[in-house]
Parts: sequence; C-alpha cells; structure tokens
Amino acid sequence: MINTYNVPDFAARFLSKTIFVFLVLPVIQYFICLIAYKLGDDSPEMQARLTLNPIAHIDWMGALFVFLCGMGWPKPLPINSANFYKVKDRRTGKLIVALAGPCGGLLFAFIFTFLSAAIGVTKIAQNAFGISFCYVFWNAAILCIFVSLIYIIPIPGTPGEEIGEYFFPNVMAKMRRIQPLIFIVFLILMYSQSIVSVVFSKLAAIILKIFYSLSSSIISLIMPKTLSLFPRAHSHWGALFL
Repeated sequence: MINTYNVPDFAARFLSKTIFVFLVLPVIQYFICLIAYKLGDDSPEMQARLTLNPIAHIDWMGALFVFLCGMGWPKPLPINSANFYKVKDRRTGKLIVALAGPCGGLLFAFIFTFLSAAIGVTKIAQNAFGISFCYVFWNAAILCIFVSLIYIIPIPGTPGEEIGEYFFPNVMAKMRRIQPLIFIVFLILMYSQSIVSVVFSKLAAIILKIFYSLSSSIISLIMPKTLSLFPRAHSHWGALFL
C-alpha cells in the first residue's frame, strides 16, 4: 500500500486533485474553446473563456466534488455550433469539438503516467519525497482517464451528448425526453459501487497499464541502464483508484 513507502496517502491524493482542478480541467476547457473558435464560433472569446486562466473555467461546486468524491465538473462551455461556418457540416464540427475533451484528457493522462514512470527510474525515487511525486502523477493520470471516459458517454446533459447526437440522433432525441431522470441515475451509478463504476475502473486500469507500458518502453530507450524502482510501486496500482 502507499504507506509502505512512508507516503502520506491523503497528501498525494490532495495534490493530484489540485493539479486536476487547476491545470487539467482549465487546459482541456481552453482546448475545446480553441477548437470551437477555429471552427468559427466566437462565443468562447466573447465570454472570456478563450484563456488558460483557471479561474475562468472552474466551477467551485464541481471543484469541491473533485476533492470530496474524486470527480467533478468545470463551468459549462459557451459554444454555439450554429457559428461553425468554417466547416461544411456543422454536425461534424460539433463532433470534433466533443472529441477534443477526451483527447485532451488522455494526453494529460499519458504525460502524467510518463512523469510518474520517469521519476521512478531516477535517484529521486529513492526517498519518500520522490515516491510521493510518483503517486501524485499516477493519481492525476487516473483522474484524467476517468474524465476522458465521461466525456465520451452519449448521455443528455454530459459532454458526450454531441457524440451520441452524431452517431445515434434518433436515440438521443428519445433520451432527451427524460433527460433529468437519466442524468440523475447516471450520477448515482457513477458515485456508487455499481456495475457502471466497476466497468469504468476496469477500463481506466487497462488504459493506465497501456500508458505505463508505453512510457516504460520510451524510458528504456532513453535510459537503458537505469534501474527502475517504480515497478515495485506499480504492483499496487489497484490501490490508487480515487
């Protein structure tokens, strides 16, 4: 477990959530706004959302949920797909914008996994301070993977709604009739020990293992003679889910 390495569990998780709230979510939101702006929508610029300033993107209630429950939300994005005049099919433009979120989350997840693995092959990881940073980035990667998965769920009221609208327009039209009920049920399933949360955890574990294997391969090419201490911590990945 984490305490085996004399790493304060709560401190590592708190710092990873802080990184997620004040860095990951704002950058992803900015990236989505930038894509929409490039497609012709000036709404993000008019609403002062075309910025990397985290305050412009943070929903404080959503941030509180991140720290308390492990997952929250940013401010709603002021995007008007009717302004996507730079793309022939506005439905395609909406899909591109919708996919920007999960792509950004997965990119951050890989970066954090790589940093965690990279620290693990250095002398920094020979003390509790270094190992704690391994876990901070590891936990941050898990959060990024979870938010990426949530971004692609085709449920009304979630960021994945536009993805569902593109591929299953008729189904989404019917789901919108009971949107509040579906959204409430979704939240309950996500924050409880349901089959949905279990499936999410399994998918996140698979993605995390792939990213870690890829990171290890890259590091072995860059530093082939280094002795990694991180695989010892990696064996406890299951205990790190937030």
